[in-house]
Amino acid sequence: MYQLLAIGFADPTLALSRGLIDGGFQTDALAVMEGLRMPPSAVSQVASSFQAVTESIDNADAGAFYHQLNVAYARLFIGPGPVVVSPYESIHTDEDPSASGILIVGPVTSAVLKSYRQAGVSLLMGINDPPDHMAIELEFLYYLCDNEAGAWKTKDLATAEKWRGLQSAFTTDHLLKWGPPFCRQVRDATRESFYAVLSLVAETFFSWESNFLRQ
Repeated sequence: MYQLLAIGFADPTLALSRGLIDGGFQTDALAVMEGLRMPPSAVSQVASSFQAVTESIDNADAGAFYHQLNVAYARLFIGPGPVVVSPYESIHTDEDPSASGILIVGPVTSAVLKSYRQAGVSLLMGINDPPDHMAIELEFLYYLCDNEAGAWKTKDLATAEKWRGLQSAFTTDHLLKWGPPFCRQVRDATRESFYAVLSLVAETFFSWESNFLRQ
């Protein structure tokens, strides 16, 4: 799920546009929700919302819908004008969010970078977004989960537990502190049905993940 959410909250691509038009993105998201045994009522709500998205773009031109997604994404997360919903953790959780905007790397962003380094991850040159962007944090968690799964397959229990520990710590210390309210803000502010349902999927998954980590 982390990978799908990372794709959804990153800058829109033509591949995302095509995946939504042909229904592949929706199918994959619902399959993950069912595979994780999320509450049937939540899966049903997401399925209905996805159905509305699918019907609204049925036979749409991929290029035109790609442009539509970019306009909606920019309005929500970039500008011009005031940003409607910030996609950066530091803006949501720093005690003095204005300092993050001035210094670029405030205390929350520094903590995120430290978590990346502990997992052996460095951001690629050319990435313009700060490291606490929602899409980057989600991609990082996908990386941790993928490495954990690989370790379990080879029966390397110690390594699997290491990756799980990193995932649990980052989820608790970062994602769950700002992810749910961020999703609600997106859902309240967006005019694009895809981002409304994407934020619903994300918030539902974050709730499931929170319960899972407490077990």
